[in-house]
Order: sequence, then structure tokens, then C-alpha cells
Amino acid sequence: HAKVWDQWGLQHAVIQLAQPKLQALFSRHWDPIQKPEDHSQTLAAWKLLLAPSAHYMALNPDSAAETANAFKNMLLETILPEIRRQWSVNWNPRNPKPVVRFFKAWSQTLPHEVQQQILIQALVPRIKREVEAWDPMTDEVPLDNWLLPLLPVLGNFSDDVLPLVRQKFSIVLQAWQAADSSAMRVIAPWIPAFGQHAGPFLSRNILPKLSLAVKSMQINPAEQDVQPIKFLFDWAQVLPTTMVVSVLEADFFPRWHSVLYQWLMEQPNLAEIRSWYRSWLALFPTDVHAIPAVKLAFKRALRMIENVEAGQLAVQEGDDEYFSGGEEQELHGVKAPSSAMPMLTEEEELLADSIANEEAVQKMSFRDLMEVFVSISSSSPLSVS
Repeated sequence: HAKVWDQWGLQHAVIQLAQPKLQALFSRHWDPIQKPEDHSQTLAAWKLLLAPSAHYMALNPDSAAETANAFKNMLLETILPEIRRQWSVNWNPRNPKPVVRFFKAWSQTLPHEVQQQILIQALVPRIKREVEAWDPMTDEVPLDNWLLPLLPVLGNFSDDVLPLVRQKFSIVLQAWQAADSSAMRVIAPWIPAFGQHAGPFLSRNILPKLSLAVKSMQINPAEQDVQPIKFLFDWAQVLPTTMVVSVLEADFFPRWHSVLYQWLMEQPNLAEIRSWYRSWLALFPTDVHAIPAVKLAFKRALRMIENVEAGQLAVQEGDDEYFSGGEEQELHGVKAPSSAMPMLTEEEELLADSIANEEAVQKMSFRDLMEVFVSISSSSPLSVS
């Protein structure tokens, strides 16, 4: 009988009869927080009668469009008001499960336009209010615990919420120091969610502090404190490779090579220098050591040691040619073919895989730094990216 139903366009007439019944059902007998799946199957059955079918749309497109619009308006007038009321008053966004369950149960039944209006009118405003009220000093539930599960539901509307998250993090990070490893545990879950804005966020809020820590680290073979560079290594799992390389190129390797050169010029114990070199090689995590620019920097140092061991000057006239040609490398703009590089010994390769995983020294925890948020947030304008 579907063709007869479509031929006479009965959907539009039945919508007018169905709306009062559905309105009573959803306003009196539905709790979208405690039982968000309730009545989804009931509406799915009504949809078969009320929504225009493909056959009807082909038979009478103008009438079908009018019927589809009437069906959409009916849902906006029956379901949306109750959702908006319940989510605004009774729903705690720190418990995202009811909303996630709702969209999972209703995604195939509600038209796309209706789902969009639910997001615009009910969900996005509620989440924005909650994020704006988020107090880093007192909130015991981490923000990522409840907001990250809601991002797939928000879809493109996440862009209305995530700038607020980046803004609050940026304000707190103004007082952060690289020695505080707790910041990475807080920030890391958000990097995938920030998408194209993650790089600018890290470059502005994290990279300068790591650069300062590495730059302030004295390179002293007699008494070496390696903690500052370990801070960078801890963040290497979050930072883009280019940022890690930029700090090493600017703030570590030039000074490290200079210390090695000066040491080699003092007729040293070459066994001690080899041991020092290997200790640095072992300190670098495997993934950092695998970066071509880092490999090249260590091979430059090894070349200097081998030159002196051979009774030559640490830096030979032909070393520029030795490290030129072949595959483009990042360090100092030189090109270094792997075939022309000195091979590391088996012992050195094993040491390179031995990663020091000590915890970073904490001078002040990230949560403690959160306490500056209230006083800063009201007086520090912040651009977000």
C-alpha cells in the first residue's frame, strides 16, 4: 500500500494528526538524560509513515519537499524543546554519556537538519557555558575526561569550544616552567583535537620554555646536568619533529660541538672522550636519535674524534666535502650521504637504544600553576590559534 500512500500524499495530512500525540509523548514520558534511547524506535516507526519516501519524491518532488519540511518542523517542535530544557537545567556536562548515547540512538532517525539544530540550540551553548566556568584550581575532573568524548558529537561545532580551551591553557602556561612534567600530561590529550592549531599553540606556549631550558644548560664534561635536555625529550612525543630539531640545532649541538672541539685541542684522554660521546649517544631516545639531523650531528662529532685519534686536527680541510652531497639534511643546511658517513660501532648503536627515562625535576606542579589563572585571565588578552 506504500504506492497508494505516496500517490495520495497522505504523509502531510497524517503529520498534523501525529504531532499532538508525539508532543505529549516526549513532553510527559521522556527523560533524555536518564533514558536517552527511549522512544527512538517509536519515532523510527512513525518516520516510515510521515517522512517522504524516495518513490514519493520522484513522483511529486514539490509535494515531497513540503512534506519533508513539515516532518522536520514537527520534530523541532516536539523533541527539541524538551532536549533544550533537560540539557540546560538537569544535565551535567562532566557526564557526557547521556549525550553520546542520545546521538548514537537517534542519528539514523532524526533528519540531519534536526540534529544540527539540537547541536546549535541545546548542546553547544551548554558546553560553552561549562568550559567558560571551568576552574582549573578547583575542578577535580580533568577537562579531557568529559569534553574530549563530546567532540565527535559536536563535529565542526568543536571550533566554537576549542578556542576557549586553548585560551585557558595558554594563560596558565605563562607561568609554567619546563621542569614541570605534569603540563605534558594535561596538554598531550588535546594535541590531536587541536588539529592545525596544535603547532602554533605548542610553538607559542611550550617551545620557548624548552628552548630556554636547553640554552641555559651548561655543557660540562666534568660535571654534567642533563635534566634540561631531558625536558625536551619528554615533550618529543608531543612536539612536531621540526620543533625538536629547531631547539637542538639552535641551543644544543653548536655548543656541544664547540665543547668537544676545545677538549680535543687539549691533548685529552681519548678514551674519556669516547666514553663522554657514548654517554650522550645513549641519553638521546631512539626516536630522537633517528631524526636525520640528530644522526648527522653525532656523526660530525664522531668524525672530529676519529680525526684526532688518527693524529690529525679535529676539523680537517676536507670535512666540508666529507659531509656534502647526497640526501638533504636539516642540520646547518648541509647535505650528508649516508654512504659517506662513518659507521657507529655496535656498542655505540646499542647505547643509542638505551634511553634514560628518569622523571623530570618538578619545581612547581602544573596544578599549582593553575592557581594563577583567575588573577591572570581577567587582565591578559590572548590570541588563540
